[in-house]
Amino acid sequence: LSKPCTSIHLALGNIDVYLVRPVNNVLVGRICSSSRQTFSTMKILSVTGASYNDSGITLIRRKYPVTGPEILNNAWSLPKLHDEKITKKQNSKWAGISPSSTHDLAETGSSMRQELLKSTELLFHVQLSCVSVQLSKKDCELLNKLLDHVIEGISNEQTSISGNSKDQSVLINDICIQTSVLFECSILEICTELNETVEVGPLLQAELKGSWNSLKLKVSKFSLFSCSNVGGLNNASFLWVNHAEGELWGSVSAKNDKDPGESKDFLIVACKDSACRRGDGESTNVLSIGTAGCSVTHIRNPKLKENYTSVDVRSGTIVAPGGRMDWINAICLLFSSGSDRTEKSDDSNTVNSYQSGEPYSSSLFLELADVAVSYEPHFKNSTLSAGAADRKFFSCLLAASSFKLHNKSASASAATDFDIQLRDLGVLISQSSGSTNVTCSYGVDYLRQSGYIKVAQNTFVEASLKLDSSFWKFEMSDSQFDIGTCHDTIYGLLVWDPNSSSYMVQIC
Repeated sequence: LSKPCTSIHLALGNIDVYLVRPVNNVLVGRICSSSRQTFSTMKILSVTGASYNDSGITLIRRKYPVTGPEILNNAWSLPKLHDEKITKKQNSKWAGISPSSTHDLAETGSSMRQELLKSTELLFHVQLSCVSVQLSKKDCELLNKLLDHVIEGISNEQTSISGNSKDQSVLINDICIQTSVLFECSILEICTELNETVEVGPLLQAELKGSWNSLKLKVSKFSLFSCSNVGGLNNASFLWVNHAEGELWGSVSAKNDKDPGESKDFLIVACKDSACRRGDGESTNVLSIGTAGCSVTHIRNPKLKENYTSVDVRSGTIVAPGGRMDWINAICLLFSSGSDRTEKSDDSNTVNSYQSGEPYSSSLFLELADVAVSYEPHFKNSTLSAGAADRKFFSCLLAASSFKLHNKSASASAATDFDIQLRDLGVLISQSSGSTNVTCSYGVDYLRQSGYIKVAQNTFVEASLKLDSSFWKFEMSDSQFDIGTCHDTIYGLLVWDPNSSSYMVQIC
């Protein structure tokens, strides 16, 4: 920061952080008149490969405010630009976003973040090498309570410094400073155990039995930038989260089995550079730009009473081993731990109570490039009957060059409208012996080596979806879908069901 400031830098090497909590134990013997409390420790954070030259924690405080309300207007230029580009009409059709306009949005977002950094008054910067986090849902709740105590203590300290004021709005303006947190690390690995079991029906467990008990996420070049009180305005915020290549693994434990303690790991999400320009499965995506990764931007503007959210995913593949995608419910259940705490905190916070009840309109821009969904059968040889042992199993991959979803909802409206655009969807199938259970990128080279054959292509879909409290309405304005296959591939998609004496689509 070029302006005069006071800074504190802590150089870090390798670090281990432990969570210490009391254990309810039974007193050993009755001779002792006083009880002894025991504690358990668990490593929840580990930093390795750190160098004192490029790793550390820095706290910077400006000597005087250097920001103003105009910085929020500049930050809101990004949602305006996004809205102008995605709603642009060509030949009376929603045209979506071209690669050049996507590049413009990325450049605008980068310059906006630099401007926010230069104008911040209090900056907390953490830069580390390899970070490993291991937390359960209960551990997350304990850490949330700890953070609540810390934030409450800081707020009370700022209130006492500012003095007692009868006018609550004056107090807000006195303590409202633009604060930024920047966290960067080369490799981030998060492991979590699922304390709550998501019950699923037997039909969903026909191929892969058991329940998800843990998740492991590993991403590279992770960055998180959070700016609160943008422009000195309370409740105005800017959040940006970005990472490059990454993988998400899930572990399934099979109960009511011969080996109740056995668990298997499955790759459920892959985001790799080798899948760039994959398109509909044949490396023909002219809309692809940049490298693999995910970027999320969220801006809250209390002046306009609007929220803006943009999610950009590049070269991502979602995997359904054995047709199981209920791991999404497990993730939602994991993140639901802080909902009650947040609502309670908002109700008890007198500073923000006058704003929490005001409705906000919101806009969502979801853009996926080189995205795919893969189904892989999973059967044990021991579970196959004599008749099913000769059956052939097929994997299926749905790859698309581009998928875009745009939603803009008004605060006073109960209905929600979605504009959907899908370009170049390819349906590919391949004979498979089951889940390979190994790391792969699902790129074009992997699809060719695995023997995938395209049976549908040249897909273009434009649609709108309207959701209301009493009904939903789906309209498809334009669509195109070409199927080119033969008898063998069609036979691979169908399986004879002796119970119903009919053919069923196997990929369902």
